[in-house]
Amino acid sequence: MQKTIIILALFICHFGTSQKIKEKPRPPELEKLVFRLMTVPNAVDSNGDGDLSIEEVLAAPKQLLKLDKNGDGILDSNEIGAWEEQLPLVRNHNITNYIDVNGDVIISAEEIKNASSSLKLLDADGNWHISKEEIEFNKPPLFPLFSNSRMPLKTWRRFRGYTTELDGPIPPGKNKHAYKGYTLIHESGDATLTQQSDKTYLLDKKGKKVHEWKHNGYSPEASVAYLLPNSQLLRTYSKHHWHKDKKFPVGATSTIELVDWEGNILWDFTMSVAEKYSFHHDVEALPNGNILAIRHNAFTVEEAKAMGWNADLGKRAAYMITKDKTKKNGLVWMSNVLELKPNLVDGSTEIVWQWNSWDHLVQNKYPKKQNFGNITDSGKIHINYLDLDKDVPYNVGQFFHLNTVDYNADLDLIMLSSPTYGEFWIIDHSTTTEEAAGSTGGKYKKGGDIIYRWGNDEAFGKDIRDNSTLYWQHNVHWIPDGLPGAGNILIFNNGQRRTLDGKFVKETKTTGFGSTYSDILEVKLPMDETGNFDPNKKTKVVWSWANPDKTWFYSPFMSGVQRMPNGNTIFNSAYDKYIIEVTPDGKKVEDYRVQGWGRLYRIYKYGDDYPGLKFK
Repeated sequence: MQKTIIILALFICHFGTSQKIKEKPRPPELEKLVFRLMTVPNAVDSNGDGDLSIEEVLAAPKQLLKLDKNGDGILDSNEIGAWEEQLPLVRNHNITNYIDVNGDVIISAEEIKNASSSLKLLDADGNWHISKEEIEFNKPPLFPLFSNSRMPLKTWRRFRGYTTELDGPIPPGKNKHAYKGYTLIHESGDATLTQQSDKTYLLDKKGKKVHEWKHNGYSPEASVAYLLPNSQLLRTYSKHHWHKDKKFPVGATSTIELVDWEGNILWDFTMSVAEKYSFHHDVEALPNGNILAIRHNAFTVEEAKAMGWNADLGKRAAYMITKDKTKKNGLVWMSNVLELKPNLVDGSTEIVWQWNSWDHLVQNKYPKKQNFGNITDSGKIHINYLDLDKDVPYNVGQFFHLNTVDYNADLDLIMLSSPTYGEFWIIDHSTTTEEAAGSTGGKYKKGGDIIYRWGNDEAFGKDIRDNSTLYWQHNVHWIPDGLPGAGNILIFNNGQRRTLDGKFVKETKTTGFGSTYSDILEVKLPMDETGNFDPNKKTKVVWSWANPDKTWFYSPFMSGVQRMPNGNTIFNSAYDKYIIEVTPDGKKVEDYRVQGWGRLYRIYKYGDDYPGLKFK
C-alpha cells in the first residue's frame, strides 16, 4: 500500500500544478502526501489556477514566509513538504526547483528574498506571465510510471541516488585487500537538477569525510575533479544553468578552475556563450602545466548541411536547444579540443593548440558538398553515421558527445571517447594547430586525422554493430606508468543499447534496466615500442569484469574506472553513486554507496604516499 501511495503521489506531483484540479477521490494518506509535495507551488500559486501572474511572482517571497512555522527565516525540508526517504522529490515541481537554487531541499533566507527573480526564469516568452506550459516545460521524468522500462521502485530509488549515510555490504576499511587510500568525490547534479551539489571532498580509508572544497557555481552532470600531485584541485563546474535556461547542450560546463588545498582560487577560465559554445565533460592536466579541455560548438542546420550532413537525420534534434520550432533553423553540436596555458600570476589564459572535429569529416551522399569521399577512410568521421533523433536520445543534437580526453606523454597522443559512435579515437598531439586542421604533418604524418580507432567498426563502414564492443563507454584512458597494466586502456563500458547476450538494440525507449549490463574492460593496443600501430594486429581485451548477475550492475550514463598500485581496479556507477573495488581475479573488496545528493561522474583514489595529499 505504501509503494502505491508514493507512486501515485509522484504522478500528481509531476503532472499536477494545483490541488484544485478535479480528480478522483484519493485515500486520506495519499491526500496528505500530495499536499506535502505541493506545499511550495500551492503557496506561490495563491489562486490555484496553475498559472503564475506577475502579481503572484512578485508576492512569492511574502507567500513563502507564511510557510515558516518556526519563524527562523528559512524553510527547512519539512516546511517545504519533503520527507526523509525521498527528500529531493519536492524538487520535481519546477516552482520548487527554481526557488531552491542550490538544491539542498532547504529554502534559505536569500532564496526566499530572490524567489521572484528565480521564478522569472520560467517566463520563456517574456510576457510577464508564467503559463502552465512554461511551468511544466522539461519537467523531470518519473521513471516508475512513465518509461517503457517500468523500472521497479527499488531500482528507481537507487536511480535517484540519495542515501542519508554511506552504506553497502563492504564499506571502506572492512576488507584488508582493498587498496588503502583517500577517495576523491566530486558530486554532480542530475540532468534536471532535481538533485545537485556544489562541493568536492575526500573520504578516508574508513569512509569518513576528511577534507572538502566548495565552489561558487554548481556541478552539472559530467563535471570532473582531479587532485594533482602539487596539491592543486583541477575541476570543472558551471556558472550558467544549462537546464533552466535551456540554451546549452547536455553535459555543458562553463568554468575550469585550479584551487589550492585550502580552497583558494588560483586560476579559473570561463568559456560559455548560450547557443554558441561551452566546455563539457572532461579536462586533462599536461606535464607542462597546460590543460586539455573539450568544448561544445554550435552550428546552424545550414552550416552543418554545407558540411554534407543529411538534415533528415536530425529534424527534431536541431530544435532542442533553441526550443523554438517556428524557427527555420536550429542548432546541432560538434566538439573540439583546446590546449589552454593558464597564467597563475595574472589569471590570464592562452589557447596554444586546438583540434576541431569538423575538420575531419567525410560523407558519401552529396558529391557537390564539402567532405565528399570514402566513408571507410578510418582517419575520417562519417558525419551521417547517426540519426540524431533516434540514436542519441539523451543527448539530442550532439554528433559525437565526446566524454573523455586523455593524454599519453610518452607518445604525445590524445585519446577521445565518443559514446554516440561507440568508439575511442587517438589523434596526434605533436602537430601544430594548422597541421591538426589537415591530414598531413606531425609525428604520424596524418595531421589531425584519426590515427587509430576502436570499439565499433560500423562507424566507418567496416562491420556491423552487433560485432562491436563498446556501448556508450566512459572514462577511456591509458593506465599510467608504474601501475599494473601500464600502457593498456581502461574503459567503463556502460552497455546502453546492448542486450544481455551482446547484441545491438537499434531502437528502444527503455533505460535498459534489467535488459543490459555494464562491464569494465582493459584492452591492449596493437602498438610497438615506438608508438606505431601494427595494421596486421588487433586490439585485444586482456582483462574484464562484470557482475555475476549482470542485470544488477548497470549505469546508463557517466561512470568511471581507475587501476590501483596493488593491481585492484576501482570503479563507480554514476546514477546511484555506487563504488566497487575488485581484485585482479574479480573479487569485490569494496562495495558501497556514497551519501548525499546527486550523481557521481567519476571517483579517484589516492594512496597515503600521494604527494598531492596535504593533511597536517
